[in-house]
Amino acid sequence: FMNRTQRYMVGSSLLGMAMANYYESQFQLAESQLRLIKNKDRPVRNLFLGRVAAKAGEYEGAEYFLKRERALGTDIKLVVPELGRVYFRQRNVAAVGELVQDPVFSKVLPVYFKRYYYTEIGELGPYLQVILLEWWEGIQTIGFIGALGGLLVWFFFLRKVDLYKRTPVFRQLLVLFLGGASTFMALPFYDFLGFEMNFGLTGDPGHDFLYCVAGIGLVEELVKIVPFLLILYFT
Repeated sequence: FMNRTQRYMVGSSLLGMAMANYYESQFQLAESQLRLIKNKDRPVRNLFLGRVAAKAGEYEGAEYFLKRERALGTDIKLVVPELGRVYFRQRNVAAVGELVQDPVFSKVLPVYFKRYYYTEIGELGPYLQVILLEWWEGIQTIGFIGALGGLLVWFFFLRKVDLYKRTPVFRQLLVLFLGGASTFMALPFYDFLGFEMNFGLTGDPGHDFLYCVAGIGLVEELVKIVPFLLILYFT
């Protein structure tokens, strides 16, 4: 018989091997090693059992293990995104909504699942708020300065080469502003294609080529030309 220290060391070894095998995509081997651990409530054991179950498409089992891990007090930053992923794969809008509406879980839930929830229930206001908040929180000072510098260089260059019938500066600034704002229009198109039509990258070369042309290229070119057409029509 092993004493407590020996059982702990064996459990640690099994957990370490299981985690390594999980990240090597050896999911069945990882599951068998996790189930050999005597302490069923060992930290992150249930987390990885939930991940393995989700990989196998056993979403009810994945939900059970992940909720058990959450109940043990594991960092919700590890558990809640996994739960969101399970509910999303099940297309369980109500369950995703519970995570979105929870003031604690919502803080660590990836924005993608929030966009999915608001798209499915047709709430435009919260959907736009989520998009803008994601953009605002993602701004980095160096990146912003670099992008602004490039924008100003092109703006003044184009004004300089516009020698004949020069466009009024107000109209140029309007095109500039609307062009930047129009990029947010791409996200609703992407989400509609992904959530409603299940059209996204799959790993199949032919399908992914079609998605890159129609699902990405066509959408981006469309939203970029809309401001120009609006100004051309109204001025």
